Amino acid sequence: MSKELKLNFVWDKEVAKNSFDELYKYEFNHSAKKYIGWFFIALLQYGIVGAMLKGKVAILIFATVMLFYWYYGKKYIAKRRFLKNIEDEKDISVVVDRNGIKFSHEDLLWHWNEIEDLVDVGSGILIIKYPNHYFIPTNAFRTFEEKNNFKRLFKESKNQS
Repeated sequence: MSKELKLNFVWDKEVAKNSFDELYKYEFNHSAKKYIGWFFIALLQYGIVGAMLKGKVAILIFATVMLFYWYYGKKYIAKRRFLKNIEDEKDISVVVDRNGIKFSHEDLLWHWNEIEDLVDVGSGILIIKYPNHYFIPTNAFRTFEEKNNFKRLFKESKNQS
């Protein structure tokens, strides 16, 4: 593929929600937070059982609230904070070629060797470049072949380095 690939999409609340959900899952599954969470939940379950056996209602309520926070609250709070910073809809243009990915709305170029991972999720593609991440929704690609060419460029660049 010698010519460049041009992608266009609209960044709106729906794309931002999908972006947040996919990135949250990726970050959680690829960090120590998952193991810390298992330990945290085990301690809370021990606290709930102990509170039930001893009849300590305050400890039972505290442990239950903390479990709800861990499973539901922290993601909900983070998502609200993320979506609050999303302003209006933006038309985004992305140009992909052998050099890398150019984001025209930010006048930014990410070279392929700077990108750590490219993750194909159901609703789009996550571009991982720590500490920054980017999400390109599936509807930005006109055809399935375009999406495969995008992924192939990344793989070819990783094989060359």
